[in-house]
Amino acid sequence: MPASLTGKALALSFGSVLQKSSTFIVIILLVRLLDKEMYGTYQQVLYVAGIVYGLFASGLAASVYYFVPRLSDAQRGRFALQTVLIMATLGAVAAATVYGFGAQIAQLIKNPALEPALGYYAAYVFFWIASDFFLPLLNASGRYVSSMLFAVTESLTNAVFLVVPLFHGVDLPHAFLLLAGIAGLRYTIYLAVTVRLSKIRSVAGCLDTVGEQFRYSMPLTVSGWTDLVGGYLDKVVVSLVYSPAVVAIYAIGTIKIPLWEVVSKPINIVLRVRFAELIGAGRAAEIPPIWNEAVRKQSIVILPIIFLLGATADHLIPLLFTNAYAESISVFRISLLDKPLMIMSFSVLPLSMGRPDFLMKGSILFVIANIVFMTILAPTLGLYGLVSALVAAQYVHYAFYVYMIRRHLQIPPSALFPVPILLRIAASNGVAAVAAYVLGLLGYAIGALAMT
Repeated sequence: MPASLTGKALALSFGSVLQKSSTFIVIILLVRLLDKEMYGTYQQVLYVAGIVYGLFASGLAASVYYFVPRLSDAQRGRFALQTVLIMATLGAVAAATVYGFGAQIAQLIKNPALEPALGYYAAYVFFWIASDFFLPLLNASGRYVSSMLFAVTESLTNAVFLVVPLFHGVDLPHAFLLLAGIAGLRYTIYLAVTVRLSKIRSVAGCLDTVGEQFRYSMPLTVSGWTDLVGGYLDKVVVSLVYSPAVVAIYAIGTIKIPLWEVVSKPINIVLRVRFAELIGAGRAAEIPPIWNEAVRKQSIVILPIIFLLGATADHLIPLLFTNAYAESISVFRISLLDKPLMIMSFSVLPLSMGRPDFLMKGSILFVIANIVFMTILAPTLGLYGLVSALVAAQYVHYAFYVYMIRRHLQIPPSALFPVPILLRIAASNGVAAVAAYVLGLLGYAIGALAMT
């Protein structure tokens, strides 16, 4: 990537490190503050909220990255207000859904503790969805440092106002209520910054482009719905079939380790904005070299992390989440198998090309593949079959993106995959991981002998 893009990505990466680290630390603390049953209930609340978010809000926030770089200053103000109004409406509907159907959901998955937790979390869902436009607006306007600072502040305040009340004996539903209050204060600040940033002076004409925004967003929304089915299908099955304690085990096994996301996500944000600018200027030929370099740089960081986590999982999971979650180790190792795909975030290119329908079609294929693999594997392998199906479906998903992007941009495979470089990086890290695993076994053996 050019130095200017690398600098922007580094600014977002720094914030992402703090943001993801705080989220991860919260999980480490929660497994110690809550028993397995209550931690499983906490995860089920997040599952419900994530499903509702996907149903009502996916696609709208992403449209900001496409429209803002193409609009004049006056148009940006009207577009920002339009997006604020739409997101607030969607947030209200989503919150009402969570609150209104909490009892039925709790009854469906046979967990009475879920109903009060969902009732209080509904208020947080409103502010979460209503404010979802804000960080994309900052990023699309080139204010990466401001975006980073707001994102870090949001994560840290969420962490503090969830963990501290629980530590002092507040039950989970009332901790959610306090979290919603903080989210409301934050939303007020976001609105004030948006009005100032976008120079909103009047509501006149604020819905002039609503049709165009929805036309762009609808394929993303449908894609989000299908991603929702594919991404949450295993979690819904676990919640319906197993107890909250087993849900907790599966949640830890499929946990998203933040170490690679702090690299990929900021780079993808910068690339999305840059690629949209290049395509808008008729300079699409400049995209493959930038993409190729981005893949190479991400692989240098992400592949070593994957190998290291796989080699040390036996010790890492009990260390981070206590021995109560030792059953999560095998699930965790299987879940690592699709993580190399993170170095190639193909969703960036269709969005920049103005072809969100590629994502929609890919998501539909992902859902079908996930259902097929799950039907084959889950009955005999249980939790291992569920996570294996998810991994296999991801490879089918990415293969489809490769086919569609190559056909649309008329580029050779080498433009998307710097294969020789990736193989060298993978081979060297594989050797290092094997060495780390062997040394770990030796250390364990020496420690056992010393105790005898």
